Amino acid sequence: MGPLHWPLPPNTHCLAPRPRPSATGR
Repeated sequence: MGPLHWPLPPNTHCLAPRPRPSATGR
């Protein structure tokens, strides 16, 4: 949860690793 969500928004970065909104909190 650093350089991965940098170039992508919080919505896209969440869909990449996991399709669940819970991943955002992690």
